[in-house]
Amino acid sequence: MASPNPYHIRSITMPSRSNPILSLVKEQVCPLSCSQPTNLSALESLYDNLDSLLSLLLTEDVLCRQSEGVNELLEDYLRLVDSCDKMRDVVARVRVEQRGVLFMLRRRDRSGLEARIGTYTRSRKQMTKELTKCLENLRHVGRTPVIAHNHSSAQDHEVMDVLKQARSITVSLFRSLMSKFVERRKKWCLISGFFKSRVWSVETDDMETSEWEKVAMALQQLQAASSKLEENHVHDVIRLLDSSDEQMGSIEEILGCFCSRLIRTRVTVLNVLTN
Repeated sequence: MASPNPYHIRSITMPSRSNPILSLVKEQVCPLSCSQPTNLSALESLYDNLDSLLSLLLTEDVLCRQSEGVNELLEDYLRLVDSCDKMRDVVARVRVEQRGVLFMLRRRDRSGLEARIGTYTRSRKQMTKELTKCLENLRHVGRTPVIAHNHSSAQDHEVMDVLKQARSITVSLFRSLMSKFVERRKKWCLISGFFKSRVWSVETDDMETSEWEKVAMALQQLQAASSKLEENHVHDVIRLLDSSDEQMGSIEEILGCFCSRLIRTRVTVLNVLTN
């Protein structure tokens, strides 16, 4: 009988270290997932690093193993691209009409102004309808959970989790941007005061009136005014419209940027699955 080995050897399995790029993406998604995504530079940086992560061989292996969950992500990214593109288009269209109002105001063209305000108001209503549909479409994003298989590695779970969180952060961004232009239902009241002056009063339900809503209020007040345009009031409306135009231009640029990024991300993932 062989004598027992006097040396007891213990096998130690060290946990595999996470890839540096994967670790970086995980660090980025945590704070963005816990708050409203208002830091656009942080979001852009996240997508830059996400592109780097998707180009890694280890990520390609994970995506191939998790094809079922990845297909769900691809469908969600398609919805995000569609919503982003529609929102950018409607913002651009309303911005054109808004600039038409600005042009008439600067010319002090009362006759042309009324028609322009009417067209602009209709475009705002159409915008609300279209963005409401986009918001409804976003409700379907992430409805099907993306879960790695039970036999998957820890790295599989990590990669799928950051992709899922990036998707959720993007949805939150789009909802935040769209909510700026979806008008809340309010009761508009025209109150006649002393000396037949007109004052607009809005029931806000204790909610702060946004700049977008202030523009509508100011233009309705202009329409209700007499044929003479008061210079002080015109200056105030021009200031509001200029500010709104700048904001809309910024949002249009943001949406264009993220639409391109979403398309690129989706194409990268799709290429991994089809190659």
